[in-house]
Amino acid sequence: SLHDALPISARAVLLVPARGSGDFSGPVAQLLDLRRQLRGLPPIVICDCGLDEAGLSRARELTQRYDNVLLLAPEEIIQNLP
Repeated sequence: SLHDALPISARAVLLVPARGSGDFSGPVAQLLDLRRQLRGLPPIVICDCGLDEAGLSRARELTQRYDNVLLLAPEEIIQNLP
């Protein structure tokens, strides 16, 4: 699959809407700081709202660099709700 799977245990997520090749690494970094204050929960979801190839590449890099940072399409978020 192009995107990740939302952990079944996730009751809440920190969402970063992303489209095009926009730079969303700043908001992800801010949420990583917030998540540290929340003791590692919940997952950070980059929502693919129309990412181009550069944006997808940037999102993939963030999901590989950080634990529990996921890339999901909007319909995948809905399908994976607990």
